[in-house]
Amino acid sequence: MRRILLVRHGETGWNRADRRQGWAPTPLGERGRHQARALGRELRDRYDGDRLYTSDLRRARETADVLREATDVDTDAVIYDRDWREQNKGVLQGLGRDATASFPEYSVTESGYAAATNAPENGESPLQMRERVLDAWRRVVAATADGETTLVVTHRGPIRAVVGTVREWPLVRAYREVDPANGSLVDVEADGDGDARVAGEVVASD
Repeated sequence: MRRILLVRHGETGWNRADRRQGWAPTPLGERGRHQARALGRELRDRYDGDRLYTSDLRRARETADVLREATDVDTDAVIYDRDWREQNKGVLQGLGRDATASFPEYSVTESGYAAATNAPENGESPLQMRERVLDAWRRVVAATADGETTLVVTHRGPIRAVVGTVREWPLVRAYREVDPANGSLVDVEADGDGDARVAGEVVASD
């Protein structure tokens, strides 16, 4: 089996304020940096990382930098992949929960599958995001040999997409039941045939 660790980046100021980040270049806050360091210690104690993929968005890259140092992954084994980005929220980017509540047609948790194909202006739909994330997922599994461990630093939406697919859940169920915390990881075991299972979750103490 090959192990893929799906890590959600540490907390940002926009996370704390419950604002929709999308592709915004938001940095980690102090709590987010603390979460990344705590998760790095957990990774160092539990796993041997062979390579690290990360979304190229700032909050993911900053988290990945901390984890790479903690786990001694070689800098040559770090891959920046924009396909691991969060959903592009378009004109909804930067809005808080109260404001986005006025647009339930874009919320899978509120409107169900009807929202999955809706893309906000200048953005992408949840299904479009899932398609590119699953392409990235297949590349990661193929690049990870049996017995190796790959870290992937990404965002809530992509983790929902992968976990939902691994568990063979409908998209709506994945959005409603998969909600990884900032600075947490989902441990997925996969084989060369593409079969996978969720082996566990780790939430580092922050």
